[in-house]
Amino acid sequence: MKIDKCDRCQFYSNSPHLVCAVHPSGVDKDCLDYRLNPTYIFEGQWCPDGYVYYDDELIKLPDKPNKERQLWLLDNHPAFTGVCGNCGYHYPSQSTSWDCPECGTVYE
Repeated sequence: MKIDKCDRCQFYSNSPHLVCAVHPSGVDKDCLDYRLNPTYIFEGQWCPDGYVYYDDELIKLPDKPNKERQLWLLDNHPAFTGVCGNCGYHYPSQSTSWDCPECGTVYE
């Protein structure tokens, strides 16, 4: 017989014919061989809006910038313009760092 937590066990067979590798026909009560599958994804795990679970830890998501901030970033951030907004330094086309070597401006 399959119990509720079988789906989350590392020994679960995912087969309609076998319940698990240790107990092919399942168990009647609590399973002493149960081991949580480390790759199991808790799809139904509830978390408050603006938060996510990462490695079983509740993490607050960063606030989404408002429209005005988004437009400013598009118009001024070197990731989009290729130019430092402070001194006009032109970044190489393959640049992945947006800290300006000329004036020291640090972009997020």
